[in-house]
Amino acid sequence: MSDSASATAFDRLRQAAVLILAIGQLGASYVLQFSDGFGEPIGVRSREAQTALTPAGWAFSIWGPIFLALTVYAIAQARPSQGADRLQRRIGWLAAGAFLTCGGWVVVTQGWGTDWRNLAVILALAAFATSAFLIARHEAKGEGAWRWVLNVLPFGLLAGWSTAASFANLTQAAFPLSYEAAPNLAVLVFAAAAGSIGLIAARGAFVYAVPIVWAFTAIWAADREPSVALASAVAAGAIAAIAVALKLLWPEKKTPRS
Repeated sequence: MSDSASATAFDRLRQAAVLILAIGQLGASYVLQFSDGFGEPIGVRSREAQTALTPAGWAFSIWGPIFLALTVYAIAQARPSQGADRLQRRIGWLAAGAFLTCGGWVVVTQGWGTDWRNLAVILALAAFATSAFLIARHEAKGEGAWRWVLNVLPFGLLAGWSTAASFANLTQAAFPLSYEAAPNLAVLVFAAAAGSIGLIAARGAFVYAVPIVWAFTAIWAADREPSVALASAVAAGAIAAIAVALKLLWPEKKTPRS
């Protein structure tokens, strides 16, 4: 259902909103250049509230491929032929919400640091991204690799990373500058549990698992608290093992839509 002639004004509004907000989230990281004295760069904010769950600096390089995939999606969905597309009608406004909260997270973090406002925004981002990912993965099943790359890949990466980042932000909001093992380990266990539940819901989708494994590996590499580092390594291995096991034990049927 991708006939441009059947697209409504509301469809065109959705397409425009997604594209504009996608551009906006890219521009949000440069807000300091146009705002005199507004906040501090995210890197500075992160160092101000480091905990034992703060990952190594290289972990944030994952934003490069995430932003690239999201930008390609935003451009692709804006094509006239996609206005009445069944999948875009289901995930378009979720994508808009994800882009809005992603840009908002950058602004809130730079302006006010890693407090409860920051945590609320990134939890909303994780909810939007995960919903879009699960719907896109179901709707695009059997419709070809290109359909998967454009619609499932970007939200799978964003959902996995924002899920992991939510828990890192939780420790920064609740226990700033804390390297105590107990609270950080407790949050880490919840993060691993949330990642496992997400994987089960996504039937072991590697595109969701990879960012979570990446995050846990970066926490291990930072090595700020030995027990947390060890637990992070175990969590990374467990998430990877669960993803592989689900793929082997719960294979999906490739049934193209008629």
